[in-house]
Amino acid sequence: MTTTQPTPTRPTAPRASAEPSTGTRATLRRVRALARAEITLLLRNRVTLFNGVALAPLMVGLIAGVGGDRLLDLYVPGGAASAVMIMVIAFALTFVVYYNLTTVLVARREELVLKRLLVGECSRTEILVATVVPAAVVMGLQVILSVVVALVTIGTPTFANPVLIVVGVVGGLVVLAQLAVATSGITRTVESAQLTTLPGLVLLGIGAFIPVTVLPDWAVRVLELTPLNPVASLLRLGIGGVDAEGAPLDLAQTFEQGLRPLVVLVAWVLIGSLLARRSMRWEPRR
Repeated sequence: MTTTQPTPTRPTAPRASAEPSTGTRATLRRVRALARAEITLLLRNRVTLFNGVALAPLMVGLIAGVGGDRLLDLYVPGGAASAVMIMVIAFALTFVVYYNLTTVLVARREELVLKRLLVGECSRTEILVATVVPAAVVMGLQVILSVVVALVTIGTPTFANPVLIVVGVVGGLVVLAQLAVATSGITRTVESAQLTTLPGLVLLGIGAFIPVTVLPDWAVRVLELTPLNPVASLLRLGIGGVDAEGAPLDLAQTFEQGLRPLVVLVAWVLIGSLLARRSMRWEPRR
C-alpha cells in the first residue's frame, strides 16, 4: 500500500498595496494632504488672510494715488512700474514667507503638532515643504493682485528677461523659507518671534530697499552679499532690463549681469540649508 506525500505549499508573498508609502507619488500625496490642512487653517483666519493678500495691492494703489510713481521714475533704475513690482515681491518674501512662516513653525512646534506629525508616515522634509506651501500661495496671490493694480495705475514695465524673474522669485522663496526654519529654532514663543526675526528683517530690508546709487563702493559690495539683494538684482534685470545705474541692457547682457547675483543666491541657498538643518527644533523649547 502506497501513501502519497502532500506537496508542500510555497508561502505567498504579501500583495502590494495599491498605493505604496514610498516613492514620488506617495510623497506628493502626503505633502498635498498636509498643505491642504494648513491652507484650511489659513482660510479660517480672515484677518491674517486679508493682511497677507490685500495690503500690498492697497500699498501700490496708494503709491500711485499720491504721485509716488513719478518720484520712482526719477530716482529708481528701471522706472516706477519695475520698482513697484520689485518692492512688492521683496515685501512678500520678507513678511509673508520669512516672518509669517517663522511664527507658524514656532506655533506648530509649541502645540506639539510637529512632534505628532513625525510619528506618522511623513518625513521631516515633507512636513516643512507642506508648511511652506500656504506661504507660497499667499505670496503668489499678493504679487498677482499687486501687479494687476500696478499695470492699471502706473504702467507696464519692460519684462526684459522672464527667466531671471522666475529664478529670482523661486530662489528667494527657497532662501527665505530656509531662514525662517532656522529662525524658528531659536525662537521660544510666537510672541518672541518679533524679536528674533528683527535682525533678519533689517538685513533683508537693507539688501532689497536701499538704492545702491546712494552708497559708496565698499558699501555696495557688502550690500550685494545680503540674502535679498541678489533677488532684487535679478528682478531688476528681468523686469526692468537695466543695470544698477539705469542703463538699458539687451537680453544677452541681462544674462551676463545676472551671473554674479545668481552665484550669491545659490550660496545663500546652501547657507540657508545648513542653518535650517542645524537650528530646526521639532519639540517645544523648555
